[in-house]
Amino acid sequence: MVKISICDDDREFLSSFAKVLEREFVAAGGARAFYIGPCFDNGRDVLSYLESRPLDALFLDVRMPDISGFEVAREIGKLHPGVLIVFVTAYDESVFEAFDYSPFAFLRKAHADEDLPKIVSRLISKIGKGERVMRFKEPAAEIDVGDILFFESERNYFYAVTKDGGRYKKRGTISSLERELAPLGFVRIHAGYLVNMNYAGGLVDGRFLTLGGYTLPVAQKRLQAFKEALTLRKSV
Repeated sequence: MVKISICDDDREFLSSFAKVLEREFVAAGGARAFYIGPCFDNGRDVLSYLESRPLDALFLDVRMPDISGFEVAREIGKLHPGVLIVFVTAYDESVFEAFDYSPFAFLRKAHADEDLPKIVSRLISKIGKGERVMRFKEPAAEIDVGDILFFESERNYFYAVTKDGGRYKKRGTISSLERELAPLGFVRIHAGYLVNMNYAGGLVDGRFLTLGGYTLPVAQKRLQAFKEALTLRKSV
């Protein structure tokens, strides 16, 4: 699942904008694969969050006390260059300075009704809307990724296990699939498993995932991140 976060020191705006942003993703057809949250009211909390957990895009207020949005963007650019930054401001003159930080987009609060749908559309196009077909040779088939329950690793190959019980082999690693399929709701729960959270059931004995009739182990080091992903899926 793709995580879109917001950082703004105006807590009233933060709360209302999160709802507006979620509605825009629903309207644009990206609700299934995109999650809005968490939200932050200062830049230091964003940087702290990114030390242990990923974000795909961040709507970032330019003018904040203590540490500005530009300073936060500079640090993210150094340490987490994959995060797409959308600067948010009430001051049009900030647009020109923002270009120094190579943002994905710039949202003017006074023109949000006009600008936001375009930005959301671009984000979906950039990160992925959640539609894909994979081709296999053993056995020969074209499989909709949405029909895959999980991927299982075996040396230099992986198996895709589908909801109808099919099992398809392909050369490659699930590590290479992990980032690519995140927009579709796939989460790594173990060195050997990448699962489709859209089919996730629940935890058994605190460390096994039930999924479409299967029971898969969740690695201890991935347990917390998995629990968060499970909570996010149920809240969408």
